[in-house]
Amino acid sequence: MTAFTTPAEIVSALTNRIRTCLLGQGYRQAEAAQQYVGLKEYEARRKLGPLVAARIENYFGHTLKSADIDFRTIQKITEATVKNATVLLEDRVCRNIGEGETLTEISLELGQENLIEGVVCGETAQGERFHIDVHMLWNYRYGENSANGVLTIYPQFRGTRQGVPMAGKPQQSIATAAKEAAKAEREAAKAARRAELRAKFAKAPERLAREMEKDLRDWSDTHPTAPQWAFIRDAARALTAEQLSEWFAAGARTSGDIESKLKRQFRDRVLIA
Repeated sequence: MTAFTTPAEIVSALTNRIRTCLLGQGYRQAEAAQQYVGLKEYEARRKLGPLVAARIENYFGHTLKSADIDFRTIQKITEATVKNATVLLEDRVCRNIGEGETLTEISLELGQENLIEGVVCGETAQGERFHIDVHMLWNYRYGENSANGVLTIYPQFRGTRQGVPMAGKPQQSIATAAKEAAKAEREAAKAARRAELRAKFAKAPERLAREMEKDLRDWSDTHPTAPQWAFIRDAARALTAEQLSEWFAAGARTSGDIESKLKRQFRDRVLIA
């Protein structure tokens, strides 16, 4: 065994624990909601618990027809809670396993208060043994005090590596590796898009210079703005790659952005003269 993953029996047991807890809350909320059946929709919805699925009867003017347990919400919260716990457990255990080290035994159990505890054993490439004492626990928030208004469980890891110290870099859990890969993919796409914009921006000075030449042809050298057009034309063609990169980093993207900067340069030049 190499990368640590939460044993299937632990995932199953924790899932059943959380689902049972939520079903109990859902049953109590649905039972309490029966007194609101028959009320107008806007009156009833404010009184229903978050684990209650309401059925509205339009025929009688949008009234609450029935209130039952919302099994879909219960399933959604259960899956999110278990995933949050197992992802953290796997990440923390893998941080105590070095690259090149292998696991030899996983002995975990789900105790009272949903406490995952036990030991994960392994050995180095040289055959030296180590083990990780695992203590996984949760802080609970119920109802209005919870993030989802029902039940939010905040996992915590308490564990240490015993035996030969870890040498080198730690392993990555499957979830962490996937997250890093997704981040690298986003960064690569962002860099590619930025390179594409920079290549497009490199053509902007010549495009601007041609616009200025067109204005000069159409309006002649006697036009009051002709000196500015001539300045921008020549200055645009004189821009270096370093200057363009500096302006690009500052947010410039179009020939219009370049024109605005060169206009300011022209005005400053006139004022100094």
